[in-house]
Amino acid sequence: MSADDLKTLLSVLAFGTSIVSIVLARSNWMQSNRPVLSAYIVECEMGEGVALFNLSVANTGSRPATNVRVFFERGEFEKLIDPKVSQEAKMNLARCFGRDSTIPLIRNGETVTGGLGHASRVASTEPQLTYGAEATAKIGYTDLEGKKYESTQPLKVFARNGFTGWSWQDAA
Repeated sequence: MSADDLKTLLSVLAFGTSIVSIVLARSNWMQSNRPVLSAYIVECEMGEGVALFNLSVANTGSRPATNVRVFFERGEFEKLIDPKVSQEAKMNLARCFGRDSTIPLIRNGETVTGGLGHASRVASTEPQLTYGAEATAKIGYTDLEGKKYESTQPLKVFARNGFTGWSWQDAA
């Protein structure tokens, strides 16, 4: 192998390394500069055996998310619902996870919250959610360029402040 052949080979290897480096840098940028969403159920108020809950969706990523929707696979939603719930109340709860509840935009660093329902130990109050129940939810969304993402996570009906069953003070 001549000196010119060796120089050509090294030039081709350097060019190939540059191309691989560009592809890897772009891939890493795409993975780290994107919306990252999580959903959770928050107890907003409790008293006299009734706990009120909100559904919150947070964007902890570095870019805005569009067309955000929290939904369930068949049979998962029912895990959160009290077995004694009326059909009307069940339909109202299901609306929180329907296409009509799609969130058009969540900015990076933003959390959006909407009313969900209540859990009750009071006989005169119709229960909606089962306290302590957990189900697997999916969050579907896109970034500003239209790239689609979907993540799976658990949703649990419980008090986030005092998740051990009690708390010395409000953690907020």
